[in-house]
Amino acid sequence: MINISNVTLSIGDKIVLENISWEIVPATFNCIVGPNGAGKTTLLKLLTGEIPSANGEVLFDNKTLTAYKAAKLAQKRAVVSQFHDTQFPFKCEEIIEMSFEALSTADYKNASQHKHIASEKMRIGSLLPRRFDRLSGGEQQRVMCARALTQLGIANHAYQGKLLLLDEPTSSMDIQHQLAFFTLLKELCSKGLTVVTVLHDLDHVYQYADQVILLMNGKKIDAGNAKKTLRQENIKKLYGINSSFVSLASGNEHLLVHN
Repeated sequence: MINISNVTLSIGDKIVLENISWEIVPATFNCIVGPNGAGKTTLLKLLTGEIPSANGEVLFDNKTLTAYKAAKLAQKRAVVSQFHDTQFPFKCEEIIEMSFEALSTADYKNASQHKHIASEKMRIGSLLPRRFDRLSGGEQQRVMCARALTQLGIANHAYQGKLLLLDEPTSSMDIQHQLAFFTLLKELCSKGLTVVTVLHDLDHVYQYADQVILLMNGKKIDAGNAKKTLRQENIKKLYGINSSFVSLASGNEHLLVHN
């Protein structure tokens, strides 16, 4: 799906990413993890194409992002940014409908169905008639995620070859919506969607991610299977804190961090 090869990126005199290589395979849930200033959002912006790669290579289905026409790329890849600012009093329904232009001709005929299912999955039906700029941060995040799912044609259940990129999508959501969203993403990945997201909550990464890349000061510390990568020594190196693993009666294991 995505191949990042030997990418180095500088902004001014500062190297923000140094010699990063990472392979993202289809139908997996992938997380970018690291402390503040590690280069997480910068790496995600390389994947979205917002920042071009001057050194190294980023390939999406064996082609550079610039090789895609914008309309074709929008049908294959949706992005949810960390911040959502609008200067106009759009209703939430209108915000979601802005994604209709990215749909293929066939999908456009079912645009209302895509919007309905995405809104249902994100539990925002009651928000649709409300003004977007008057919502809480968590409500805005859910609306923007519904917009991205609409763009990807969620009603078709045809997720193979499609990519969802997210920058801290649950940072303002309350806990029940966080868990519901991660459960939804895992379900969609099982049906072929590929997800790449920046996350800070290490237990959520441990519970839901298939693959993880750990960044620190723009360098890759480790990458691979989430449960193998989130080792105590890696967490200590990244954050300077201790961690432990607790098994519940249900059989689930959780990652706890502490001093």
